[in-house]
Amino acid sequence: EAYATLTDDQKALIIAEYETLVKARETYDALEAKDALDTKLATAFTALVEEIGEVTLDDEKAINDAKDALANLTDDQLAKVSQNTLNTLKEAETKYNELKAQDEADTKAAKNVEELIENIGEVTLEDEYAIKAAEKAYTALTDDQKAKVNNDVLSKLEEAKTKLEELKQQATEEEQNRSKANAVAKLINAIEEVTLE
Repeated sequence: EAYATLTDDQKALIIAEYETLVKARETYDALEAKDALDTKLATAFTALVEEIGEVTLDDEKAINDAKDALANLTDDQLAKVSQNTLNTLKEAETKYNELKAQDEADTKAAKNVEELIENIGEVTLEDEYAIKAAEKAYTALTDDQKAKVNNDVLSKLEEAKTKLEELKQQATEEEQNRSKANAVAKLINAIEEVTLE
């Protein structure tokens, strides 16, 4: 502003100083533009982190996008990001890894139960232990693990239990029939010589 008040003769006396002023203004404008860009990128990164919200297994892409954005920030841009935002991202990544590990453990537990059920095969009376072991293993699963057990496989367990009960009922009936027949046979065998007397 002071330069603008000078006459042309006065301005001619400070040409070198004017060039310094112009360069200083250009440098200032460039720094101001860089600062605005740094703020914009830091704000965009913060928004990415905030969008994650409550961490679920569906957040892998959002977390990775935020981590990629963080890796691309310069030191000046990173300086504009709050420590709270950086902590939030780290906590989200930790929580996601915990959820993923739990999900993998749940899937493994469900697959183990499925294998027990599949190994039952054709049901016989000798399979009672295997059926009860599979049922006990399924009952011991958490709700999340049970949800991972294939419904078709689970229906095989129910069918096996039903078939086992039918076989046990049939065996009981056969035993009762044998017992009755043996009792009658014993009575018949007790008959000695037949006479009219």
